[in-house]
Amino acid sequence: MSLLSSRLRSIAVFIYVLLFLLAFNLYFNMNYSWEGITLIVRIYIYIFSFYLVFTFSSINIDLFETMYRERFGPPGEQILFLEARVLPLLILYLVIVVFTLIAGVNRPDWPWAPVIEVLKGRYSNLVVYSLFLLFVLKLRRDPFVTIPLFLGLCVFYFYLDMAVDSFATGGAIVHILMLGKFVIFLFFLFVEFFARRNPLKLFATAVVVSMAAYLLSLGAYRLIFATSPALSYQKRESGLELLRLGFTSPLADLKKQVMQNPDEEFFRTILLFAREYRVDMEFSEEEWEGLLFSGSVEMADLISERVLNRNLRLSYERLVAFALEKSGHSDSGLQNAASFTRIVARYIPGNETDFKLKIRNSGREFSRWGLLVLGELADVQNVPFLVEYLASTDSALAEIAYTSLQKITGLDPRSSLNRRINDPEVMTAFAEYHLQNHKAR
Repeated sequence: MSLLSSRLRSIAVFIYVLLFLLAFNLYFNMNYSWEGITLIVRIYIYIFSFYLVFTFSSINIDLFETMYRERFGPPGEQILFLEARVLPLLILYLVIVVFTLIAGVNRPDWPWAPVIEVLKGRYSNLVVYSLFLLFVLKLRRDPFVTIPLFLGLCVFYFYLDMAVDSFATGGAIVHILMLGKFVIFLFFLFVEFFARRNPLKLFATAVVVSMAAYLLSLGAYRLIFATSPALSYQKRESGLELLRLGFTSPLADLKKQVMQNPDEEFFRTILLFAREYRVDMEFSEEEWEGLLFSGSVEMADLISERVLNRNLRLSYERLVAFALEKSGHSDSGLQNAASFTRIVARYIPGNETDFKLKIRNSGREFSRWGLLVLGELADVQNVPFLVEYLASTDSALAEIAYTSLQKITGLDPRSSLNRRINDPEVMTAFAEYHLQNHKAR
């Protein structure tokens, strides 16, 4: 009987419980949406991993090393290392992969969503923490020393992981940090087992193996991106990760994804990478227009921000129809879409009568936004129309009308006269401004 199988037999009950929980979690997630069972299984995996590490940490390495040398010859030490250290950690990683797949089984992009998460290292820190525990237990020192040491190592690695994730765009610094994570893991793994070897040689070995492992992970992203169907979830996510790591080649394919499946956050991320890497990501007029009307108000506002300084020819009718459609939702976001509002204001001259009629006859959301558009237009002719809304029972509508009047006139009679915005004196102040400036013109 091998060392690995004998140790696993000693914790067979824990393994059976783990298998039952994973199976039950799979059944539950396929039929229900409550995440409580997933949380319970995740906690148990933590307990199982630490108990597994404790079981293998109690091995008398010197005794087994002699036995393995007699049995396998010179490679005996390496075989013992694989059985006593590498395979237990691989078992833990396999458990994490299975758990991640089960946890995301009801997601629309399964299995690729969990696979990408595994590649990004979700839950994999548990393997590293287990290794730290193995290292600390091997020291056989007082708990007042080992417990702070274990916690300190875990906290340090946690913040290193946070540092890698904090970089929106990659390049050399992200590669160094990610490679550093591999080096730390492998160095502790080698030092814990081969304590009698030269630490510098162990460190050099950890660096070489880490580079190979890191290149393998990059290759996995490359393979997924190259072999995935166009416009697929896995192509998008692997492409974004490659961008984050400093590779610009996925930009062309991701641009196609933006055109086919417009999404404000996705497009914003692509623009961030393109700007960071100084890559020209141009669109034709037809493409800009298609993106502007492709989805949410937030997306339209983002596109409007990009084309404010371009001579993009748009249609008044289409812009207003888009706003009318989106205003049917109470949380349309029109009032916060400053760039889209400025774009629409350019097309109001010549269409004032129609636009004011729509403000009067449309819903509350469109009316509030329409008054903002008139404020951006900054035309004195619109002052009487806006003054009418100062007496509106809709306080938000009245407030927007006042703000637009301020933009047009530069006056603030509410403050100077210490009156409410619907006070006759406030209305008179704006009316007089209109009278004076209308005559001047």
